[in-house]
This record gives sequence, C-alpha cells and structure tokens, in this order.
Amino acid sequence: MRAVRRTLIGAGALILAYAAGGAWGDRDVKAGVLVFLIAVLLVHDGVLLPAIIAAGGAVRRLCPPALRAYLIVVLLLGTGVAFVGLPMLVR
Repeated sequence: MRAVRRTLIGAGALILAYAAGGAWGDRDVKAGVLVFLIAVLLVHDGVLLPAIIAAGGAVRRLCPPALRAYLIVVLLLGTGVAFVGLPMLVR
C-alpha cells in the first residue's frame, strides 16, 4: 500500500509540475490566471479538504454503522454541488 501511495503522490507532483511549467512558460497565460490557479489550490487544500475530513470523522463517530457509507456519499456529493453552485447563488 505504501508503494502505491508513493507512486500516486509522485505522479501527481509530476503532473502538477508539468502543468505549472506549461502555464508559466506560455505567453498567452496572464498573471491573473496563475493567481487564480494558486488561490484555487490553496482553498482546496486548506479549506475544502480539512472540512471533508472533519465531516467524515464526525460521521464515523456519531452515526450507526448501517448508515455511514450512505451519509458519507451524500456529504461528499453535497459539498461538491454546494461549492459549484454557491457562486451562482451569491450573485
């Protein structure tokens, strides 16, 4: 399992480096796009991921075993839809 995890982390880092290098070297990409991409990465890793992990931990502790899988799926899908739809509602 550790080998698979390390392989996936390495592959993700290489893909991220390739994309960042391509965006950095492209003359058509404006600085605002790079700032937006960095902000998305920071919000995803700093806000969304910890919130989902905390919600999963709470579900594991508080819900009966028969409902856990269903509730976790609902929470994951619901947060994804909420984060996509929220900017449209705020306008």
